[in-house]
Amino acid sequence: MKTSIQCLAWMSLVGGSLTLAPAAIGAVSVALGPVYNPANGSRYYRITGGDWNQLRSFALGLGGDFATIEDASENTWIRANVVGNASKPFIGLNDIATEGTLVWTSGSTSAYRKWRAGEPANTASKDCVRIDGTPEGTWDIVTLTQSSDAIVEVSGPLNVPGEFASLDAAFVAVGSMNAKGIKIAPGTYNLAQTRSLTGLKLQGAGAALTRIQGLVSTSSPSFVLNAGSSVEGIDFIGRSGNQPLIAIDNLTSKPVAFTNCTFRSLLAPDNAELLELVSGPCTFERCEFYDTAYLLSANGYESIVFTAVNCIFRDMRGFVWSAGGGPTFRLVNSVVTRFTNTDGIFCSIFTNDFVNTIIWGNASVLPEAFGGYESTATNCILQSLIDGVDNQIADPLFVNPSANNFRVKPQSPAIDAGLASGFLSAAPSDLVDADGNFRFVDVPSVANKGKGALPIDIGAYELSAATCPADLNQDTQVDDADFVIFLKAYNELLCP
Repeated sequence: MKTSIQCLAWMSLVGGSLTLAPAAIGAVSVALGPVYNPANGSRYYRITGGDWNQLRSFALGLGGDFATIEDASENTWIRANVVGNASKPFIGLNDIATEGTLVWTSGSTSAYRKWRAGEPANTASKDCVRIDGTPEGTWDIVTLTQSSDAIVEVSGPLNVPGEFASLDAAFVAVGSMNAKGIKIAPGTYNLAQTRSLTGLKLQGAGAALTRIQGLVSTSSPSFVLNAGSSVEGIDFIGRSGNQPLIAIDNLTSKPVAFTNCTFRSLLAPDNAELLELVSGPCTFERCEFYDTAYLLSANGYESIVFTAVNCIFRDMRGFVWSAGGGPTFRLVNSVVTRFTNTDGIFCSIFTNDFVNTIIWGNASVLPEAFGGYESTATNCILQSLIDGVDNQIADPLFVNPSANNFRVKPQSPAIDAGLASGFLSAAPSDLVDADGNFRFVDVPSVANKGKGALPIDIGAYELSAATCPADLNQDTQVDDADFVIFLKAYNELLCP
């Protein structure tokens, strides 16, 4: 029979309503690790300084859990490389929840056991399995407090700051740990030097949560992204007026990909630049670019194809400040607004292709054509004519552009006026808009102006067919204006 304290502690660790306060972790620390096991790709730590519950909390904070031992070879490797001569560490096997039913904290169903002779000598108070310190690496079962050590196993991306205190430290460890990604918790991070990503995924907790401040440098970008790299959920802040925040040098056909990120500069509008395109394709989905002088520069390779889907571009001078001939710049279901360059915000020596995109409220749009390159627009809302078909010169009716809300009102000409095949041709990773809502939502009260069977809105956001009943003026917001309408109707109708 479990004691109430044991059960409450277990609830807190498996997702119940209770959580352990940070003070409960006590003086737990890392005694050894990370130690990389090439046989299974996991990283192992020996931690010390607490009872079972305190050690488990620390293990979860590292981004892992108590070790699950799958077979004899893993047990032998852990005993030789992680346990240490004087240690008798806990592993993940326990029967805390149900007496007599041993389970792994990780949820694994591994049936491997390495009991010492006479074990498991299980009682109601003995719930936690440990490696018993013998040369053979056998196990016994003990109470929550009969060891102050544990073996932690972590797999997948490196965790910052759980495993590595800084982003730079994680980058240094990537090669030796054979890691394919770095997972970054909420917070603000700085770099000590330029970091290069090749085939690596950099994953934040969300652009509003994980922030990376670029180098204050006059000689190099903060990041260089190479083939097969991807970034998700990060707010990038540029701090250099002479170097781009991110350089993309991708010599393969597999694009470098960004999802749900924001990019901005502290030095706008004078001389800041967010991106440098050196070679290869790159894609941006559900991203926002703002507060900079220029979006990007490019060296002119024809392999450069910049594709943005469900993105917002705002509050900068122009898209390109220098370029050679050949690159393709493609915007799909995006918004371009409040650019200030009066000589044209797009580069005329790019091949510019706009699909289902709103280009509105800028000082100008296109410069004179140069060198045979052209710009075309399909099913777009524009402030001035661009070659193409099924475009509109009309106010898109943003909900609240002064507050950077570029969703559109129900009366907008963008509703059901896009080209579904144009959206799909950009090969988005998900069929969603900038808010993560499903695309292709038909608004029955609006005649579909776009070609094809599937309706889709122009711009970065899809208007839901259902509106909130309290949104009386249908501007997608419930605010004082709706209350005024309600009061007027209440008085006129003499409602009780």
